[in-house]
Amino acid sequence: MDKRIRRVFTPKQKFTILKDIETFLAVREGLKRYQLCHSVYQKWKPQLAGGQAVLRNSKPLKAPNFH
Repeated sequence: MDKRIRRVFTPKQKFTILKDIETFLAVREGLKRYQLCHSVYQKWKPQLAGGQAVLRNSKPLKAPNFH
């Protein structure tokens, strides 16, 4: 079994994806196109109401440790 690679989206990408998914007749079709789980959609959807800035990643990116 192949391990899925975790994708990281920018706030702008999330905004664009959500707007595009809303154009489909069924949300399921849009999620399939972007290969997203419904739980991700449910997480991003309320954030969209707060605007594009709220769609930032919940975990800050870590700086590399060069020790």
